[in-house]
Amino acid sequence: ESLRARRKELARSARAGQEAKAVGNAEEDASDRTRMEELPQLERELVAVLLAHPGRVAEAAGRVAPEEFENPAARRLLLDLLDQLRAGEEPGIAGLRSRLSPGRLALALGLADMATGHSEPGRWLEDLLAGFERKRNREGRRQLQQRLQQVSRGGDHAAALELLRKVQEQAR
Repeated sequence: ESLRARRKELARSARAGQEAKAVGNAEEDASDRTRMEELPQLERELVAVLLAHPGRVAEAAGRVAPEEFENPAARRLLLDLLDQLRAGEEPGIAGLRSRLSPGRLALALGLADMATGHSEPGRWLEDLLAGFERKRNREGRRQLQQRLQQVSRGGDHAAALELLRKVQEQAR
């Protein structure tokens, strides 16, 4: 309950602070104005579960890269958590409070609040990481299919057959 009140207070101060904010990093500016609903679902949920259960950041660190995130605000929050882990700090909002702008802190608190009540955070995290893996696989297949089309147009049938074999293997 106090988290919600603090989140509302931070959101109000973020709106006021944005009006007086000086020019800064474009990604930082974008993440200050980002609302939870604007984040892609997979990214929103992964960052939420990591903020609510910071002990799981190490588990996710080796399985998803910030570069896989489309939204700069979600990517920045993931990077912040990973930076804490690399620095030997305990990842989580407590350590991020002093580093985050009011807007980013409000977003982080909202995401953590969203994930706090989940009954099986370990299973949820595993499902989310599997979702990122499926996304990577789809992208890899798409790239192979594009290369296959290019090679097929070029007339190199041996290379086309090899690429076709790779596309079929990835589809399994």
